[in-house]
This record gives sequence, structure tokens and C-alpha cells, in this order.
Amino acid sequence: MIIYFYDYKRINKTISCLQQKSATKCHNIPQNTYLCTKLVINRADSKKMAIFIGEYKSKIDAKGRIVFPAAFKAELFLHSEKRLVIQKDFYQKCLSMYTVEAWTILVNEMKSKLNLLNKEQGEFWRTFMSNRAEVTPDEISGRIIIPRRLLDMIEANGEIVFIGFDDHIEVWSSQKFETLTMNEEEFSRAAEKFFG
Repeated sequence: MIIYFYDYKRINKTISCLQQKSATKCHNIPQNTYLCTKLVINRADSKKMAIFIGEYKSKIDAKGRIVFPAAFKAELFLHSEKRLVIQKDFYQKCLSMYTVEAWTILVNEMKSKLNLLNKEQGEFWRTFMSNRAEVTPDEISGRIIIPRRLLDMIEANGEIVFIGFDDHIEVWSSQKFETLTMNEEEFSRAAEKFFG
């Protein structure tokens, strides 16, 4: 949701009256301004997680540094998140990046379905937890360093692609990603099959 505000004095007044729950202060504020501001406050109060949207390419430099997409960085910092957990995807040859909050939710859900005293399940969990790392985008340059061992798992050399997946980000080798993307006809058939 994107809302454009032009009259900041009016917005600040609206925020003030909403926070104080004062009907008398709010009665002179136009309804559209009131509702839009209320939506912003409700969004902040609900503490929604960061949502990542879009597709961005970036190059790995000689020192292994990668420029994290500015749009993703802004969304991350907007939600007071700075750290990301990056992990090898279960099924695809890509990496998945989560905010610490989203990662914690995922891990807790998975652990609730496992018996770690079971040998096979314990070995699975150990392997899962070993294929991860934590990265933090530089506040000025936006660069991150993904461990080489994780990049090798997805055969990433030169250029990579960041894909916003709402609550997380996928990281692909650029060449690999191009071979997996559906063409327009395949996408249409799949949409009809799943939702038609």
C-alpha cells in the first residue's frame, strides 16, 4: 500500500488526535486524510513484517561483495530490521533470505513438527541449520557478503538475481534463473490449472 501525503501539518495533526483518541480535535479534518493516516498508524501498530517485491540483478565483485537492492534495504530498515538469515533452499538451487523475525517464525513452525530425539529427524535438523549464515547490509553502500560456500551451492559466479518473495528473498545465479523461468504460455497454462 502506497499513500502520498502532501500536507504534513494536517497529517501530524491527524496523528496527534488519533493517538489521543480525541473526537473534538478530529472533527475538522477531511475524511480521506483521517482514514489514510489511520491506516498508516494501524500498519505500524500491527508490526507487520517486511514485504519484498521486485527483481534485481547484482554483480559479485573480486572481494565477494554484492550490492543489496536499495528497495529491499529500505523495506528492511523501515521495519527496524538490519540482519538477514540466508540459507540454502530446500528444493531449488537458490538461496533464501529471511528477516530474523520471519526466520524465527519459520524455524519455530518446523521444530513443532519434528522430534529431535529421532535420529533421522535430528540429522535433518542439523544439516538444515548448518547451511545458513547471517548477513547485514552496509547502511551506506548497501553491500553484503554472502559466504562463498553458500554461493558455490547455487553455482553463483559473476551475476546474481534477487527475487522478492513477499516475506523472504530468493538469490539465484543469473544463468540458472533464466533457464527456470516459465515462458508466457507455460505461465498461462499453470495459472488456469491452479486457479481456473
